[in-house]
Amino acid sequence: MEVYKVDELLVINKPLALSRLDGDEDLWREIVDICLEDTPSVIMAMGLAISSGNPEAAAIHAHKIKSAVGNIGAEILSDLALQIEKAGREKDIVKIRGLFVELEREHERVVEEANVLMGR
Repeated sequence: MEVYKVDELLVINKPLALSRLDGDEDLWREIVDICLEDTPSVIMAMGLAISSGNPEAAAIHAHKIKSAVGNIGAEILSDLALQIEKAGREKDIVKIRGLFVELEREHERVVEEANVLMGR
């Protein structure tokens, strides 16, 4: 299967995600369901870490999010999580706070897009 990549990041790059799964749409749908179920609690835990001024914990949660949403092709959300992970390693809580607001908004967009792609 041909790898699909564009110059701009997409809310969900389904063709790219499917290319990583040998075109297995059923597996992609299963991964999307798991991601949509699990990610909100990780985002909540990240928010608590940020509120308590713990950039290292925020970085750990960001890593989990980056991996999970990357598997479904949520490129923008994955990139935001990567930026938070890096800022956490640098202990830059101010930067993390700003990125977290963007991450929450993008997560909402991912949920909406996933539901459309899943025919819900």
